[in-house]
Amino acid sequence: MSVGKKQTIITGGAGLLGRNLVAALNVRDETNLLLVDDLGSGEKWKNLQGLQFDDIVSTAEFREKVRESGIAAGSVVFHLAPSEPPPSGDVSELIDWNCKLARELCEACAKTGARLIYTSSASTYGDGELGFFDNDNTTPQLKPLDPEGFAKQLFDAWALRNGHFAKIAGLKLFDVYGPGEDYRGEHASLVAKVFHQIRVDGEARLPKSRRADVADGDQAHDFIHVKDVVSMLLFLQDKPEAVGLFNAGIGQARTFADVARAVFAAVGEEPDILYGEMTDAAHAGFQYSTQADISRLRSAGFGRAPMSLEEGVKDYVTKYLRPRYPLE
Repeated sequence: MSVGKKQTIITGGAGLLGRNLVAALNVRDETNLLLVDDLGSGEKWKNLQGLQFDDIVSTAEFREKVRESGIAAGSVVFHLAPSEPPPSGDVSELIDWNCKLARELCEACAKTGARLIYTSSASTYGDGELGFFDNDNTTPQLKPLDPEGFAKQLFDAWALRNGHFAKIAGLKLFDVYGPGEDYRGEHASLVAKVFHQIRVDGEARLPKSRRADVADGDQAHDFIHVKDVVSMLLFLQDKPEAVGLFNAGIGQARTFADVARAVFAAVGEEPDILYGEMTDAAHAGFQYSTQADISRLRSAGFGRAPMSLEEGVKDYVTKYLRPRYPLE
């Protein structure tokens, strides 16, 4: 492993976003890639099958090398920080990866002029009281509801406070779904969860609402296919003058019931939706509505139209989930 040469570095390289980014870079004949991930004992490694890259190293080994040698000039670093809690549940681990490591990479890139592109999260917006606008005036005031959002917010605010957004770019990911999330278990997207519920039981089970003004199934999020997030990351790689913190969604909130109906349509079945109680722990960090304002990314020059919920779900279900997991 070497961080002393010009290359593309992808932390979280075996995750949902990482493996799709690597695949897209391979299509562009980019294989000079250093992946950073802690694969553990699960099946996350399978996400790397068929992909072309130079090396994959652990987070600890990578950090040690960065501290020793820095990041080579001309390199591009994609810091794809996870949005789900670590297996240990330790909030300090979340802060270490999402904030402390991000700060180390930001400072290392600043020394040589390497490009840093990282992922934040819509969970930083908390209950949405201040809206979902990726402007610099709002960022320091946000109050996330969960530790994942808190960890990401720490870095967003630090980067803004120290002027780093003059050089780096961040994407605030809304609800991402798509191929490569099999390893995520309970943290998988709503699309994946509903598909497997239908596959096994023939029905979808959604959480009940605990708010009188929101009906069961009317909880609404901005759902975006991982392919569209990758296209945003590649845009930021290709356009280094695009700097700042950008929302990464499709710009439209869709209900959980819409998601279930879209999955039923993709498998050719009539909707059968049930509602169950949400646990206290899940409700504590739950966002009832999210919708990305993507005008800032548009103003930076990103012109691709993202897939609609129905288009994205159909793509995911028919091209990946059904061939991989036949209906029972």
